[in-house]
Amino acid sequence: MTIPIYQVDAFTNKLFRGNPAAVCITPKPLSRDMMQNIAMEMNLSETAFVYPLEEEHTYMIRWFTPTTEVKLCGHATLSAAHILFEHDYVIGNMITFFNKDKSMKLITRKSPYGIALDFPIEELSAWETSEKQALVSYLGLPHNCPAFRGKVTGQILIEAPNETIVKNLEPNFSRMLSLDGEFSGVAVTSVSDDFDFISRFFDPWEGIDEDPVTGSAHTLLAPYWGKKLDLNLMRAKQISRREGLLNLELKGSRVLISGKAITFLSGSLPNIEVE
Repeated sequence: MTIPIYQVDAFTNKLFRGNPAAVCITPKPLSRDMMQNIAMEMNLSETAFVYPLEEEHTYMIRWFTPTTEVKLCGHATLSAAHILFEHDYVIGNMITFFNKDKSMKLITRKSPYGIALDFPIEELSAWETSEKQALVSYLGLPHNCPAFRGKVTGQILIEAPNETIVKNLEPNFSRMLSLDGEFSGVAVTSVSDDFDFISRFFDPWEGIDEDPVTGSAHTLLAPYWGKKLDLNLMRAKQISRREGLLNLELKGSRVLISGKAITFLSGSLPNIEVE
């Protein structure tokens, strides 16, 4: 059967900015191998696969890099919601997504800032392991930077002393890949003169040296900076080459991560079998 597929630039309203993701919409699930092959062929940081559940405006969502499945991806979720709204798969203002085992409920809504992702905030714990100093060194950061790890995503947050250091980082990705243990990416962040905070996100372990804009990382970054700056509303910028803008709101145990999106292309995949 023919399956629609789209490419979207997320967390931007300009083409060739933000973070590109593919969105594949199917009536029923594809096999894991098929999803991985499609993601490999698309060769973007993430491809989102969505199919409808029985409840109205509710979809299953899974996220794949070119090399592996990941636990959570913000920009691909925003891209999926953007396509479902734009192409009238959903008539209304809200879409509910569930991850593959339904352990995570993700609500997306139209908002004045584009689309708001209603995500659970990450529980952070100090990350002091034998790998920390090596990772800090391979990133090119001072040895005394504080580091934390998210309970659900497994992502690491490291606070740099200032914005200039974050901008000028040139990580040694081959050395990062030599580290023992499981890694799901690292966000390096600092306060900013023009925004509440900035960040960059590196994930060579999942095939992405530097991710342009990482929505999931802001489930760590928003509560971290919200507590540190005593703010519930924040504006953030991820300062990759493509760059992206995010509006953040802390609401109890949730964080609203809002951004715009724009469709770059649409097409179809022929002769794909669903389960």
